[in-house]
Amino acid sequence: MDRHDPVRPAPAASPAARRAAVLGSPVAHSLSPVLHRAAYRELGLTDWTYERYEVDESGLGAFLESTDDQWAGLSLTMPLKRAVIPLLDEVGETAASVEAVNTVLFTERGRLVGENTDIPGMTAALRERGIGSVESAAVLGAGATASSALAALARVCTGEVTAYVRSKQRAQEMRGWAGRLGVQLLVADWAEAAGALHAPLVIATTPAGATDELAASIPARPGALFDVLYDPWPTDLADAWTKQGGTVVGGLDLLVHQAVLQVEHMTGPRNRNERRCRRRQEEGGGEEDREEGAHVAGHLVAHQRAARGVFAHRVESCERQQHGQLRGGGAREGRGGAEQRGAGGARDETTCRPRKLRSPCTHLRTPPRTKPEGENRTTGAGAKDSSTH
Repeated sequence: MDRHDPVRPAPAASPAARRAAVLGSPVAHSLSPVLHRAAYRELGLTDWTYERYEVDESGLGAFLESTDDQWAGLSLTMPLKRAVIPLLDEVGETAASVEAVNTVLFTERGRLVGENTDIPGMTAALRERGIGSVESAAVLGAGATASSALAALARVCTGEVTAYVRSKQRAQEMRGWAGRLGVQLLVADWAEAAGALHAPLVIATTPAGATDELAASIPARPGALFDVLYDPWPTDLADAWTKQGGTVVGGLDLLVHQAVLQVEHMTGPRNRNERRCRRRQEEGGGEEDREEGAHVAGHLVAHQRAARGVFAHRVESCERQQHGQLRGGGAREGRGGAEQRGAGGARDETTCRPRKLRSPCTHLRTPPRTKPEGENRTTGAGAKDSSTH
């Protein structure tokens, strides 16, 4: 973002008001604002906001610097899942295992913590469709989402996983992740990707259109397909797979499950205490023990119920309008147009207190280094990856 752009005064906010957002480029298609806002309404978090910002790798550091104590968390989509890592104070074990962060948490002590909810989200989405264990599997693609797919397969696949990739660099990265995760991995060239469709479970992590050519190669009795895309939906591969009688798990399934965990992370102990105090004032107390015990279960059930209802309506609307609202300017759902794009990638109406960039985290093998302000950041994952926000 351009620090010289004029910034409007912050609106009045209650002491408990919190902010969250999804960052990425492109990000106009993201349904995360719909999902998180539905959860906030269901949970009574009327003073919480969730927005959408177009931010690329070069603008990520400046965005993090601009945040203040009102921020609770960020959802990250392409191309930021790896670019953010050197800017964090801490990276959770799950995220570190695949060097991919899709969730940034702002702690009470002012630290930035990276987590990955894609991995448990994938596992939950598979189990929801009755896929708890498979003897072998195939992964299409080799980006950040593919690494999360490997981690999920470490939990459900008892045999070999074959990854179909386009470059030697990506093949090497996949082998490295598989070694850390304890996955038996074979790497094959993308030209042989039609062979992946014979696996009991196929996870497609590629951008829109990349697997369209494979739709004509589906076997007579396909197994299960997990296509992580949700826009456009269905993909040609998912549509043909369904018509052939196979089981299909889609990007919306993953989106809901990983977002459930994001909301739980972002509305953690600090915010739970604030809600408890407000409720005790309103109801006269006596709810502490019961609320503490039911907090997690209530979060998950309420969030999933709200999210699925909203998604059912949204998907139907998108189909009628041929996804026009998701891809055009109409996709912005801010309060009175609160989401503003700036010359440098993102602007918000709120004036934020500058935050110093965090020291590079030491949990990964990436050597610590400090990026000069304004310098572009690139990741080893360079090529585009499908995303779950």
